[in-house]
Amino acid sequence: MTRSIYPVLARQTTLPFYLAGIGISDPEYHAVRENGLTSHQFLFTEKGSGVLKIGGQTYTQQRGSAFYLAPKTAHEYYPSDDEWCTRWLIFRGKYAIIQERDGDSCGRDKNQRYQRRKPG
Repeated sequence: MTRSIYPVLARQTTLPFYLAGIGISDPEYHAVRENGLTSHQFLFTEKGSGVLKIGGQTYTQQRGSAFYLAPKTAHEYYPSDDEWCTRWLIFRGKYAIIQERDGDSCGRDKNQRYQRRKPG
């Protein structure tokens, strides 16, 4: 079952940041976007697994993983099993910019190792 909502109304496009679409793809399909999307995109894997190809690299998407794609970023993704279910959102706006500074998109140094914290 695939469900999508595209809530953009004419006046929303004047906002500095707005949600352009949100949905569930169950199962997710094979997407090839040589010119990327016009929107920013987040895609979260709820169950199953898939493959993301971007910039000559291949990334396995498994339950709990997510990826972000900037507008106009060429990419391809597809299921690696019949159970790949995703939840996604796309957003736009003049100030909808995720920018990498000296570190990652969260401002951390690129060489910093990420460690999960134990529940406390």
